[in-house]
Amino acid sequence: MGERRNTGPGVRPMVALVGGAVAIGFAPIFVRWTEVGLNATAFWRLALALPALWLLCRRNGGAVVPRQGGGMLAFAGLCFALDLCFWHASIALTTVANATLLANLTPVVVVLFYWLVIGQRPTWRFAAGATLALAGAAGLALGSRQPSGGGGSVLLGDLYGAITAVAYAGYLLAVERARGTAGGFQVMLASTAVATLVTGAVALASGENFWPASGMGWAVLAGLALLVHVLGQGGIVWAVGQLPATLSSVVILIQPVVAAGLGWLWLGEALGLADILCGFLVLAGVVTCQSRRAPGRNPAPGPAEPG
Repeated sequence: MGERRNTGPGVRPMVALVGGAVAIGFAPIFVRWTEVGLNATAFWRLALALPALWLLCRRNGGAVVPRQGGGMLAFAGLCFALDLCFWHASIALTTVANATLLANLTPVVVVLFYWLVIGQRPTWRFAAGATLALAGAAGLALGSRQPSGGGGSVLLGDLYGAITAVAYAGYLLAVERARGTAGGFQVMLASTAVATLVTGAVALASGENFWPASGMGWAVLAGLALLVHVLGQGGIVWAVGQLPATLSSVVILIQPVVAAGLGWLWLGEALGLADILCGFLVLAGVVTCQSRRAPGRNPAPGPAEPG
């Protein structure tokens, strides 16, 4: 028999990446249900996740805090804090589908970074897949209206969503670099700790309502922390350590599909046939991108993570 060839990304990283993207799709719903301020919601999502991340690091063995790459981890935490602050503001002003779509324009930023800064042009196959995914994601927002009860500017909400994409691109690129010398949960713990400090300071400076008024309010924050951050974001960080950031940022476009579907089911933001077809376009673009290795640095995997 001939020698087996590695024709594409590993199965486990892809499963973790897709599963993480699905879990994060629940985030806009929790943000709409929160009883505290938008930045305070970001703070509690991070703060409540810290104990679980610390336990996962301890279970994996080795140092809890990485010995190298502190500056890159701090930058990742700052970018993630900005990502959450702007994304939550976007969710409050525009529809769930629109906010999530614009936050997931990250591939454009990542590919431009590799092209203009690193000098790596995207392959035609990757460009075609990304175009399909972006076209489908854009279609999800074409018929979007201001959400019921919304009183702000939809245009401002869209602008915040675009800024979110830039911040999240910086986070992904910083995480990809940090994963060269640290494990996924180490990166998550360190960047989450930095982001917790930033979002907490912003929430306090803004004078927001900081404490939930009911058990349901705490349950919403716990869902954000454990489902969205530990499982969702943790899965994505682990996968980014073994997949190119360009590919990862396109696969994460599954988020708008999940968020739009949940917005329809739970928030009454209806989806039509065109929206459903656009969701299939996103998935088709993701499949095209992952069928052959996308451009970008092939990062060295960090220490082994728990299964």
